[in-house]
Amino acid sequence: MVAGSIYALDAPTGVEVLDTPDDDGSSIQIIWKPSVSATGYHILRREDQTNEEPSLVGEVSVDQVEVLKNGLLRYTDKKNIRSKTNYRYQVMAVKAIDLPKPGTTNNPSEMASAATELREISDETPSIQAKGNLFHTKKTWVLAFILLFTSLTLVFIQMARSGREMFVRNISALNAVEDSVGRSTEMGRPIFFVPGLQDISNPATIAAINIFESVAQQSINDQTRIVAPCRDPIVMNVMQNSLQQVCAATGRPEMYNQDDVFFVNDSQFAYVAAVDGMIMRDQPATVFLQGYFYAESLILAEVSQSVGAVQIAGTSSDTQLPFFIAACDYTLIGEELFAAGAYIKRDSLQLGTLKAQDLVKLLLFGLMILGSLLALIDSSWVLNLFSTDW
Repeated sequence: MVAGSIYALDAPTGVEVLDTPDDDGSSIQIIWKPSVSATGYHILRREDQTNEEPSLVGEVSVDQVEVLKNGLLRYTDKKNIRSKTNYRYQVMAVKAIDLPKPGTTNNPSEMASAATELREISDETPSIQAKGNLFHTKKTWVLAFILLFTSLTLVFIQMARSGREMFVRNISALNAVEDSVGRSTEMGRPIFFVPGLQDISNPATIAAINIFESVAQQSINDQTRIVAPCRDPIVMNVMQNSLQQVCAATGRPEMYNQDDVFFVNDSQFAYVAAVDGMIMRDQPATVFLQGYFYAESLILAEVSQSVGAVQIAGTSSDTQLPFFIAACDYTLIGEELFAAGAYIKRDSLQLGTLKAQDLVKLLLFGLMILGSLLALIDSSWVLNLFSTDW
């Protein structure tokens, strides 16, 4: 009886195949009832309407196989699944056993073991074809989030265009822009604007150019020279165009000087050394350090401070923010840099987007609090809401 139980192994039963939902048609799921005493399973597959022998496409131990809530086992076949091809599957139960060496006694102490396997295979499944899905149902919340954010943005943009006052939190660094430009005018010294070290594709650089346009407008109104040394030639072209448009819009096209916005060097510390030299020679009254910076941030800030310039910095680089906060007079921290354009220009498109972002952040913050409270009563509803296979 003991020997019978050692060598007993049942073939897997209840084998079913399903097209994997919410995928691109590259996988098929195999589900079956577990076999008593099996130590592992082999998954065999063959193409329908062929006489070929089934091939091994997967093997899992009982510790690795996925166990469903109803006790059934599941394996997902992703091995070279082709669209518009029918497949049939079989599941083979495997059990590792030790057999006594031939010619020995039945005394366990005198046995020498030789490893082998017992195998039992299931019946072949009906044919199945993998099909891709146009819509991932588990990502419905992503669609809902996009629709919510888009709707809120459009509503706030329309409200801003209708003339309704849109409240934006007071940002002291931006309030200091007008005073700093006026200081440069009174002292008869130029304004330096450094747009960071990244290229035009970086969001921080785009935000810096928005701020540059506002600073340039005030400097042109006050007839104060603004100088912008650039590390990237494309950023230089964009800023030259911005400055030219600002001069034309303020009715002072003659104040546009293409040489005030110029390319320096694309090497990090060569660029910084050149800018520091210009700051020491020209003695600007105000220095704007806006955009994305690296290890050179403190060098720029210290040199600007040494000539007595008012420094207004802003970056989205969390590793450089401490240096700007310590060495500069005013600092735009993180998202304040991106909100600066909406704050200064009061542009309806930017204001609407900014207000929608804030409202969605409040919603997500509320969901975080709700999820934390529900976790106290062992509920993962909020976590499951955002859980999906990407």
